[in-house]
Amino acid sequence: MNYQELHKDKIQEVPGGTLCQVFGDKEKASCSVALVHMNENSNGVRHYHNDITEIYLFSKGKGSININGNINEINDGDCYIIPPNNIHYIESNEEMDFACICTPPWIESKEFAVNEEIKGENINKTEITGTLQKLSDKENHEIRLYETTNEFITSDNMKNYKRVYYFITGEGIFKINDKEYPIKPNICYEVNKKTNETIIPNTELKFVVVCDDLK
Repeated sequence: MNYQELHKDKIQEVPGGTLCQVFGDKEKASCSVALVHMNENSNGVRHYHNDITEIYLFSKGKGSININGNINEINDGDCYIIPPNNIHYIESNEEMDFACICTPPWIESKEFAVNEEIKGENINKTEITGTLQKLSDKENHEIRLYETTNEFITSDNMKNYKRVYYFITGEGIFKINDKEYPIKPNICYEVNKKTNETIIPNTELKFVVVCDDLK
């Protein structure tokens, strides 16, 4: 079962919508993953992080992301990487779903809300240049973004990590130890170490895999 259905008890109210933390809030992880739903015509908090990089992966809904006073339209499949000390927030025109990945993990003491609109450098959305793009590659975790129509099979190296798959666009079948589960946008699956999984696309798929060496 996908993560959102399996862990309804972890969904919490946040300004403008709801948030479901996948991991990184309690485990000794080196990054964190949260699934966010924003209500129609709502705003996130204008904020920045002093030493956290945030990765936003948008799977559903229309809106904009404001980065240092620069407004960027959001479309399904967009990815933004926001380094530390960049002021940003999201505005929804309709209901939106996206994943937020933080490296190192998000903690409240490292998020700073601001009221003023500060004009600074913009950050363009990440463009895919091939079937795989590494969004983060550190000693204890790896974040990979895929865009492919080919079958995907877990590598032996990936099996040494706990893994989270977040599907951004496209449809297909996700096989975990020979059990089949549906793939569609905004579906998230959590997979334990040593597990075998295969992704079979029905359309072009765009998805992220987060591998973390949880202690």
